[in-house]
Amino acid sequence: MRTGISRPDSLTGSPLTRPAIGGPVLVGLFLIFGYGLWLIAGPVLARPEIWGVLFTSLGLALLACMPAIATVLYLDRREPEPWWLLTLTFLWGAVVATGIAVVLETMASESLAVLFDESVALVDTTQLGLQLLDPDALFTWLESSMIAPFVEEALKGLALVLLFLLIPAETNTMRDGIVYGALVGLAFAVVEATAFIISGYVETGTAEYLAELIPRFVLFGLNGHTLYSALFGAALGWARQSTSYGAVRKSLTIAGGLVLALAAHGMANAFGPFALSVFASLTGLGPTVTGAQLWFLDLAKVIATNVWAYVIILYMVIRSGYWELEVCRSELSEEVPDVVTPAELELVEGEGLWRIRRIPGFSSRRSARLVRAQNELAFRRHDVRRAGLDPDSDPIVSQWRRFISDIREDRARASAPHA
Repeated sequence: MRTGISRPDSLTGSPLTRPAIGGPVLVGLFLIFGYGLWLIAGPVLARPEIWGVLFTSLGLALLACMPAIATVLYLDRREPEPWWLLTLTFLWGAVVATGIAVVLETMASESLAVLFDESVALVDTTQLGLQLLDPDALFTWLESSMIAPFVEEALKGLALVLLFLLIPAETNTMRDGIVYGALVGLAFAVVEATAFIISGYVETGTAEYLAELIPRFVLFGLNGHTLYSALFGAALGWARQSTSYGAVRKSLTIAGGLVLALAAHGMANAFGPFALSVFASLTGLGPTVTGAQLWFLDLAKVIATNVWAYVIILYMVIRSGYWELEVCRSELSEEVPDVVTPAELELVEGEGLWRIRRIPGFSSRRSARLVRAQNELAFRRHDVRRAGLDPDSDPIVSQWRRFISDIREDRARASAPHA
């Protein structure tokens, strides 16, 4: 189906449209992606003997994350994000965040090692608990519970901050933040799992696929990095969509989201191994377990360390859904009858939290196209109103109206009898 009026550009209002900003930013992003790709692919390309394990690991990890991707796209159904922006977000998590994280975590670990070597003699590690009976165990625990969360959440969060700064037209709601945050975290988990499988294969000659994939995708990918980054993304979106928040409150909301992400990540890394050992002991499992048993243990670990984070993200998902519905109802009610018919407004007002409306008389494809355009119009009207301007004088609002009119005309032409 073709329409004469094009969909409004995603770069509307973006600093990237200014040559003085867009050019340097794009060059910088190109260099960052290139550097991250070189960090990841360079060592692997030099060793053809591990390519088989690489492609198998990557394929299995991508397959394991499909349910999470489907869930993210479902959450994004009311105001779908551009495919190219979703792809770039995924690539940032897979290439930039993971590649640079290796460098930064190595540097931080080396710094910690120097400090550790100088101070460990002053620490009676026998008094620190079950896992910390020796200096090496203490160092490993500090490395995983402090360094990794800070470095990884900062790198994934940087992608979200850049999106919200550079593409404001597509990052205007809490739900947008959840979607982009989940994607960047999911991509990180895919490459991280692949890297650990390859690392283990190089060291032992055995590729432990299940041992690395199950912990990272125990909830079909809706755990770990996906959860952590979604928390921060939700906070960014909450701050963006809130009309009653001042600068201080918005800053505190964003900072709170980062703290939640760090806390969820840090708790999983710090107490996850201990929780695993406790659950294994309680269930009588030995050092060798089946895949099903490992899945059960990791599921219990996730619940024990991160159940509070799931309660928060579920609340944010529900709140963002109701907010989207309210924006569509209030804004589209002002577009009756020229852009939205009274019957269509009834469908908008009766739309539920977990489903999307279907417009009678339209094919499935045209109905989806019209519903999305109407929703985009509603959110654009809200953004303009939030900026203190009149939606009726906004050129993008006018363009969405023409786009909707063109969809109707295209449908009428398709329905008209041929001479």
